[in-house]
Amino acid sequence: MDNNLSAINMLKILLWNANGLKQNETELLHLLLENQISIVLITETHCKPNSKLYFSGFKIYRADHPDGTAHADSAIIISSKIQHHLISYIQLPTFQSTTIQVTINHTPIKIFSAYFSPSPPITSQQLEPFLQSLGRYFLVGSDFNAKHNQWGCISENQRGKMLHSIITKNSINFISPKGPTYWPLRENRHPDILDFFLSKLPTHINYSISNLCELSSDHTPVLLAVNNAPKPNIPHTSLSKGSVDWEKFSEIMQNSTNLKLSLKTNNDIENTAQDLTSSIQSAVYESSYKTNHTNQPQLYKKVLPTHITDLISQKRRAHA
Repeated sequence: MDNNLSAINMLKILLWNANGLKQNETELLHLLLENQISIVLITETHCKPNSKLYFSGFKIYRADHPDGTAHADSAIIISSKIQHHLISYIQLPTFQSTTIQVTINHTPIKIFSAYFSPSPPITSQQLEPFLQSLGRYFLVGSDFNAKHNQWGCISENQRGKMLHSIITKNSINFISPKGPTYWPLRENRHPDILDFFLSKLPTHINYSISNLCELSSDHTPVLLAVNNAPKPNIPHTSLSKGSVDWEKFSEIMQNSTNLKLSLKTNNDIENTAQDLTSSIQSAVYESSYKTNHTNQPQLYKKVLPTHITDLISQKRRAHA
């Protein structure tokens, strides 16, 4: 269901073929913070097993290509504020898939990032069991390299016909954007829609999908906005207000700790342990102080120099 959705209580999911993620880390983080995007489904990360990726405030899960070289691959980048857990990785020559699970409106939903390389070719005997194993409720974001006019492609290919037949047979929905996501550099190829979603979602979950003319790749991202926010992580309570003045802490503990205590019974020991714990907690709080931190998203919004953001804006207008 495609609706105009409020930004309140919304989950934003970005799908993007990065064509190499490492060189685009800063630009992607800038986009995530600027648009309050919580989950990113990445294809073609081009990561090796020893590749290091880091996004402050996010967790990263990857399924690299099994041959260990820098091509293909899938990954999920998810905000640390969202309660989730890793389900599985699939690392095959034909496709790589990363799966997590989140809870939306008390409903567990699996989210997949999958990349299906043009070669080696995948057969229906390989693809259909994967799609049949996705579970009751799921969302798959992928570059399927599958073209079919049902999801808006200009032309069709054999994989597109195979995928359309399988999802029709298994009552799987597709969610595709209106505009192209692939912008070939070769003159004998034309822009088309290669990046889209397959889904089975509860009927109460509505969404909208849109193309974004952002980021540096031969693919532009797709943004899926879901009308319900997932279950958040419960923030850990802190004993302190911020940084701790340990000299003041030591002084408070020396003045408040009574070492002349009777420890003859189990109750004596239990009560003394509770009193000591309370004293330590109180001393940490009293000796701590708030530190002035610049809002983290604002910090990252300034990562890209003005002349770079101007060039990015020009590129977006050219795509549009």
